[in-house]
Amino acid sequence: MIPFAALQEAVKKDVPDALKEAKQMFEEAKLYLQTTQEKFSLSLRVRLLRILDGIISCVESILNGFGVAHFFSATEGDVRDEWKSEKIMMLLHLATLVASLVVPLLGAVKAGLIIGGTLLTIAALSILWPFIKPRPHQLPKAINLTRQVQNGEIVGQGRKESLDEIASILTRNRHALLIGPSRVGKSLTAKAFALAVERGDYKELRGKTVFIFNTTDLIDQKTIFSGGNTILNRIKALMGRYGDDIILVFDEIYKACQNKAQIGNQLLMLLDRGGGFPHVIGITTADEYKSMKKEHEPFSLRFDTVEITNTSRDETIKILGQTVLHHPTPLLLEEGALETIYDQSGEKGPQPARSSGLLERCISCIDRVQKSPAERQKTELENRIASLRSQLFFTRQNKKAIYEQIQELDAQVQELQRQATKEKAEMDGIIRSRDLLGKVKAEMYSSVVKIEGVAQRTLNAKEMTRFLLLHSFLNRIVESSIIERSAALGIKSVIDNRLIKEALV
Repeated sequence: MIPFAALQEAVKKDVPDALKEAKQMFEEAKLYLQTTQEKFSLSLRVRLLRILDGIISCVESILNGFGVAHFFSATEGDVRDEWKSEKIMMLLHLATLVASLVVPLLGAVKAGLIIGGTLLTIAALSILWPFIKPRPHQLPKAINLTRQVQNGEIVGQGRKESLDEIASILTRNRHALLIGPSRVGKSLTAKAFALAVERGDYKELRGKTVFIFNTTDLIDQKTIFSGGNTILNRIKALMGRYGDDIILVFDEIYKACQNKAQIGNQLLMLLDRGGGFPHVIGITTADEYKSMKKEHEPFSLRFDTVEITNTSRDETIKILGQTVLHHPTPLLLEEGALETIYDQSGEKGPQPARSSGLLERCISCIDRVQKSPAERQKTELENRIASLRSQLFFTRQNKKAIYEQIQELDAQVQELQRQATKEKAEMDGIIRSRDLLGKVKAEMYSSVVKIEGVAQRTLNAKEMTRFLLLHSFLNRIVESSIIERSAALGIKSVIDNRLIKEALV
């Protein structure tokens, strides 16, 4: 182990006091570890949830196909009644067919017990299932935002004051309506709210599941049995006894009130207390809200409005930083890159949408499959060869010269292929270095947290030595290696001013 005093002496120009430096990095370390640990600890939970979802879907498919519970539900028309009788006959025919196959093999007694027991089990489970089934994870035409949060697909991008206001409205048994200009981040606010609920930020809403609908998808969803739009009733039925544990978000909710849409009156009744939708968040613009009040005032009175405005510079940069931290592989940013992204995106534009979009384009430039110089040259020569070959069909003279030129270019392509293979291996090495950088940062910040745990100004030489090695040597060495090797290959690896300007075009 290298003596701590020697390391401190070697880096004193950049880090005069290692303990002070580590303690100053504590908040940064806590945020980084919280974000990345959430990201990397999801895999097992996601797998278990998918297995559970598969089991539930399988049970529900069997019950929908062979169950009897819906025979006792309210009818939706003559066609539905006729369908029920036909299904009873179908089940009887199926039982007869199975019996004809099983009886010769097992005998009448055993076959009767097996078939009868199976049918009774399905019938009993069909009747009991609405009372014992778990909370639904899917609803028609909906996206499960809570599941996206659990999968690590959502980064919080909402102003805390807005999220607190939404939570306050819902806990008062009212419905919230998010109002703001287009692309200001209303849908992102709803997603951030789903993240806050799943994180447990609001005690009264903890554990609730958040679904989002595009209201356009719910309009004109007529069924063949009733001829009317029953999708909201289907959603209510699927929610069942878990209605109070589910938050529904309706994007473009004003469309439910347009042109006297049938769904508007249905939703109006469901929004009433005891109607079936106890927690609803609507999303619309200010102009659309005025139109909604004019065309369907009782509908608008069911909501308390929450104004969503542009995020400030500091709030936007914080959101951009969270996006960077949630990226699967560590991103290298030039000093002040996030501030530049905000400035270049335009302060008057809808924020954080414009800044987030510019950052995503920058990240895309780095993440997409980039060709090495040899690969690009090889592609150009192959295009040239294809062009020459096409000329052979229309040339009667000088074909020999064209063949010779093609032969020469083919030799160059072969050489470039060998060079491209080497460069591809180097690019794979850069990708592995980015993964290594993520591990180094995680270890460095873990060390910071351990050092912060020291109650008094007492040095743990071993931990301080580890911190300095990671902070002042290994972290910088890996970063420099990635930047230098990328520059040598002519590929993009750092979000800097040049890349931001390219992304703006």
